[in-house]
Amino acid sequence: KGSCNSVVNMAASVLVAIAALLGSAAATAGVAGTPPMGWNSWNTFGCAGLNEAVVRATADLFVSLGLKDVGYEYVNMDDCWMLLQRQDQGAGPQIPNPDKFPQGLPATIDYVHSKGLKFGLYTARSFRTCAGYAASCQHEAVDAAQYANWTVDYLKDDSCGSCRDVLTDYKTMQSGITATGRPILLSVEGQPDVTVASTGPYGNARRVGHDIQANWQSMTSLIDMASGLWPYAHNDTGHGGWWNDLDMLELGNGDFNADSSVRQLHMAQSHFSMWCIMKAVMLLGNDLTKMGPQTLAIVSNKLAISISQDPLGIQARRYSTVPAANQTYSYSAQPIVAKCSGSQTQNIKARLQGAVGRVNLAIVSCNASDPYQSWQSLGATPAPLKNAGNGQCVDASIQGNPGQTAVCNGAASQQWTLNAAQHVSSQGHCLDVFAYSGPSVQIDGSCKAPGDLDDNEQFKYDPTTGQIISLSHALTTGHNCLGVVEQPPLYQLYVTDEKSGVDYCMSCNYYAPGSCEATPCSPTHPISAIGIVGNTSAQGISQFNLMAREYPLGYNNDFGGSGPVPHSRYIDLSNWPWMINLRAALNGTGSTVSLKPGAFVIDDDNIGHVSSAPSEDFCLDIAANNQLEVWAGPLAGGRWAVALFNRSPSDDNITATFNWFSSGSTFSIYDIWAATDKGSFSGSYTGLVPAFGVQLLILTPA
Repeated sequence: KGSCNSVVNMAASVLVAIAALLGSAAATAGVAGTPPMGWNSWNTFGCAGLNEAVVRATADLFVSLGLKDVGYEYVNMDDCWMLLQRQDQGAGPQIPNPDKFPQGLPATIDYVHSKGLKFGLYTARSFRTCAGYAASCQHEAVDAAQYANWTVDYLKDDSCGSCRDVLTDYKTMQSGITATGRPILLSVEGQPDVTVASTGPYGNARRVGHDIQANWQSMTSLIDMASGLWPYAHNDTGHGGWWNDLDMLELGNGDFNADSSVRQLHMAQSHFSMWCIMKAVMLLGNDLTKMGPQTLAIVSNKLAISISQDPLGIQARRYSTVPAANQTYSYSAQPIVAKCSGSQTQNIKARLQGAVGRVNLAIVSCNASDPYQSWQSLGATPAPLKNAGNGQCVDASIQGNPGQTAVCNGAASQQWTLNAAQHVSSQGHCLDVFAYSGPSVQIDGSCKAPGDLDDNEQFKYDPTTGQIISLSHALTTGHNCLGVVEQPPLYQLYVTDEKSGVDYCMSCNYYAPGSCEATPCSPTHPISAIGIVGNTSAQGISQFNLMAREYPLGYNNDFGGSGPVPHSRYIDLSNWPWMINLRAALNGTGSTVSLKPGAFVIDDDNIGHVSSAPSEDFCLDIAANNQLEVWAGPLAGGRWAVALFNRSPSDDNITATFNWFSSGSTFSIYDIWAATDKGSFSGSYTGLVPAFGVQLLILTPA
């Protein structure tokens, strides 16, 4: 085993030298010429269920179910395949878990390849994976060398903490892969700037938005988040293809179990259709052993798959969004951003909520003279963990991220010990460096088991200075002391209905950020608190954009058509001008103010392009959620793929006008899910689309 490790490390050193000679290595040409198709273990098997038997059985099912024959080729393992530690006292590559892979991981990979399939593996750009295992920060070359030695074909490089900046991390991994000479498809997370990443050596696919859940709301919010990214998806342009990854397909799970009901069948068809037409990465996430015939028929539909795999590689765009027939303007709807009017500037208001003070736990640069880093004696005997700077005590009842101090009251939740496992604990809860590198420190719901090498919950106490020092390997020496920092102020956003005088409160679902709603405020439905960016990172809901649904603003030739088209607008909660204006308007007094034009910084396309034109003043408002949509994208041979997408709970007619997206006026239309030739149409086509359903059409010039 030792000599094998030395060979791998020697090979890695050679490859690093080669990479230096190559300079800025490009992503591999010929990889991901079309969106990759396959399966990923996470959504069904997570950590506990992942093992070699699952992977081998999945490879067998790819063949026996005919999935291989229609284009699915990657069998991908997600997190938890490796151990917590690395070879050679941390200097060597990752180690497969021998309990999960008793025959050895290379044997499992060989088995997948023996079926004529490809194999995918998981790592992360941080020191630890999302589940806490050894990740690739500062080990990219040695890990890439091992992946190539194992003949890995696909690498998911997750983002569960920081190493360097996100673009540098992925460029370093891509360089390591390129140096091996093996064509490995690299899928990146962490949402690096797509305008840079899609054109350079940063992989072949980029995750968009949150982790998908097996429900309609989560799926449609990902569609919204990726809708403005169509210019960046492309086939092989000399350094491999580049595709937007909307996360795994949930066909067979939850709302998308097509074998459970007619409604779920329609939802499943919509889910699969939109991933196909948007040229998204196509990785199944279900248990193939339990897949019913209706679900199998959807994921195996050759015509739908042909849209995904079309050689033009052009992602479809949303060309129209209109209200459903039974839909009325309602304030119980999603927030939108529209051009400011007199009423809008008065409607949207903000209130300061909650005390602002130095109460949040964080990892800071060690400074023995800073009283906010000095803590009362900490040892084996339970005692209050009192901060010298603010005079407050850490309270285990305030769980979450970040932890906080509170007024000392002698309660059991304020009694802390430093135990033999080097855990700072109270009532079974432990201090935990969030994502291994902070800066926030959370109070975890449970303590890790001793000896699991999860060092982000391990600390030592210096009685001389009163400092509590984290032992997490992900932290730089000297930047690992527990301190208390300023809590960013929280603001409440609400809208007043001018007709009724009722306040409507903004609220968002963290796991489906496109699902923001405005509903009447009440004691049981308080105004949603939106955190303001602190010195280093966002807090709470400001970790993502409070997203406004695409809203038709009229004609826009930038979209390449002459018809009415949507225009993405986002409230960007990460840009300082908006924060400063809002903070200055409230002036820390807790007063209520109306936000004027210019108080918002608008991110036009969800990729960091902020509108600054003086003529473009946009205000937050609420309006009905348009639920009938037309999407279209070109295919080879002058054909078009068109999706008539009905988000509403009722059947409805949707019309596609051809000159919105094409110079052609007459098309023969084939309905994929109905398996019906609709005939020839000139100028436009109207179809009756079931609730939560889609008509996925192929238009051929007549």
